Amino acid sequence: MNVRNRIIVTGAGGLIGSYAMRDLHSRGFDVLGIYSERTRPAANAPWPYLILDLAKDHIPQSILSENDTVVHCAAQIPVTFADTEQIYHKNKQIDDNIIAAVQENGAHLIFISSTSVYGLSKDERNEESVVNINNLYSRGKYETEQKIGRLLSEKKKIILRINAPYAPEQRNSTVLKIFIEKALSDQPISYHGQGNREQDFTAASDVASAIAAAHVADVSANGVFNISGGAPINMRELAALIVGLIPGCKSTITSSGAADEQEAYKANFSIEKAEKFLRWKPKVRLRDGILHWVNHYKDENRDIF
Repeated sequence: MNVRNRIIVTGAGGLIGSYAMRDLHSRGFDVLGIYSERTRPAANAPWPYLILDLAKDHIPQSILSENDTVVHCAAQIPVTFADTEQIYHKNKQIDDNIIAAVQENGAHLIFISSTSVYGLSKDERNEESVVNINNLYSRGKYETEQKIGRLLSEKKKIILRINAPYAPEQRNSTVLKIFIEKALSDQPISYHGQGNREQDFTAASDVASAIAAAHVADVSANGVFNISGGAPINMRELAALIVGLIPGCKSTITSSGAADEQEAYKANFSIEKAEKFLRWKPKVRLRDGILHWVNHYKDENRDIF
């Protein structure tokens, strides 16, 4: 097994970065987390870390060598894909600074991208499918993918296109978070259109294991890999699943009456390449991920439940 030396995780305080840090540390890897001031870890964090503004600061050369791997998770996530150009430009600056540091020191790179680069479609998409950029966030991700391909050679450069990552610690108001919180409060749950839009949710712990698999993979595995949960579900079925998993839940499920512009969307991503070359496949079933989220929420709100 061809294992590198230190693993440096950017965005270590974010959803994917935090799970990657815990997973890699638990496997015995030498890890170093890069956090922003806003996501500063607890003082008793079990690994070394730096506080940097990656849009302005560069990773110090003293901590990055040609035998190291940078797992680049850091990004500002838009509330909606229609958010301002400011987020696009900030993410691009962060990505450019990371690529420059990796290029200068000859390190390896694992870049966290997004399946959103494929756009909206009902067809299965593999890594050779044509991209269809329809928002600034996806545009930034794809431009960075292209830049990595142009500038980094010989070293490991793996791009993981992640689809709909989730965990109880999620801050953004995703449909999964909204539906679970409404069900826990017995509030009505509504979907748009006929509720036929599909999503394929990927547990953050499964994303973390994909990162670990990419780290130990041979350099011949260079390239793009889809990372997805493997069990698409539509919004109507998702609401019913959540309500059915919470004992005594009184939430009703109805259409909001509003049209869903993405009604025909199917989150259908082939993960065969990751299974073959990274020897990775998701382990967390959506129902188990939801139950974990529910229990986590109840533990944090014991006075209510």
